[in-house]
Amino acid sequence: MNFRIFNFSIDSQKQEWIEIWKTWADREVYAHPEFIKLGAGPENEVLAFYADVSDGGILFPVIKRNLSSELWYNESRSYYDLITPYGYGGAFCWGKGNNFRNEFWKNFSSWCQNNDVVSTLMRLSLFKDQILIPIGEISNPYNNIVRSLEIKEENLWFDYKPSVRNKIKIAINSDLNIEIDINGKKIKNFLEIYYSTMDRVQAKSQYYFSKNYFKKLIEKLPQNFIFFHVFYKEKMISTELVLVSSNTIYSFLSGTIPKYNKMGPNNFLKHEIVKWGLKNGKNNFVLGGGYKKDDGIFKYKKAIAPNGEYPFYLAKVIHDEDKYELLVKQKLKWKEKNKKDDSAQIEFFPKYRA
Repeated sequence: MNFRIFNFSIDSQKQEWIEIWKTWADREVYAHPEFIKLGAGPENEVLAFYADVSDGGILFPVIKRNLSSELWYNESRSYYDLITPYGYGGAFCWGKGNNFRNEFWKNFSSWCQNNDVVSTLMRLSLFKDQILIPIGEISNPYNNIVRSLEIKEENLWFDYKPSVRNKIKIAINSDLNIEIDINGKKIKNFLEIYYSTMDRVQAKSQYYFSKNYFKKLIEKLPQNFIFFHVFYKEKMISTELVLVSSNTIYSFLSGTIPKYNKMGPNNFLKHEIVKWGLKNGKNNFVLGGGYKKDDGIFKYKKAIAPNGEYPFYLAKVIHDEDKYELLVKQKLKWKEKNKKDDSAQIEFFPKYRA
């Protein structure tokens, strides 16, 4: 096994990363270096650990975060942690990658210990066949919904819950129309609806992606996104940004003007995305989960794919137990001094970032 590391900031290594990604049949957008970069702060590094194995490969993209920028940090030396980007990560593997599991993780752990990396958090792909069996503590905080697209269109309608079919009928009778935007031409309209939706649901700050984020997505990943817009007459009333991989499409960010909800734009929008996926040979449409376990959003998504519940897993790895515990104590001490609430983030990993 040939174990290597790619650094996004080195052009030749980034290009090599892209070329390897292109050889992988699944070509997941969540493994593309430009997508990883979108989720990284200016002080972060974007890396990929790669192993060239017989009849396949292992590709593990991560964001390396410097702990020195944290307000509570009190060490003279810099320490780091690793995280997969927002969404679904790896390590991804194909071919006979899992035959080299122990060797890959041994090399990865050794690199982390030699480079002052304290912990790693992996948000794992929903599809087991593309994931290298992880190391560390594995948890299943909640499930996600996946709409299978391996179905004939004439059978799709009756695979929805009746509530979904009724909403789609209402949308059609209300003369709602879909527009597929492959260039992001109506990004301004999308952002108006998206940001207003985030305001309405009082979303956390990490969901307020900047305008520059979308600009870079459109510029750097032109084959890996599509906007779907719902119009009533001349007005955009609902919209969704979908990420596109070779075999899978992902519901990423969306919004709706609430006064039009009675027309059924959300179910109509999802139905049109499903139809696009069917026509374009995709296998799955990942709708994601809810804000909380089994909440209303989760149930709404499950009505579109009643048999599509998939476990979502996190893998949590501590590379330096002593340093990890020291950092947790530093954070707790800082919270006590600054009277910060510590009750809401009990399960958060790593604890020193809670």
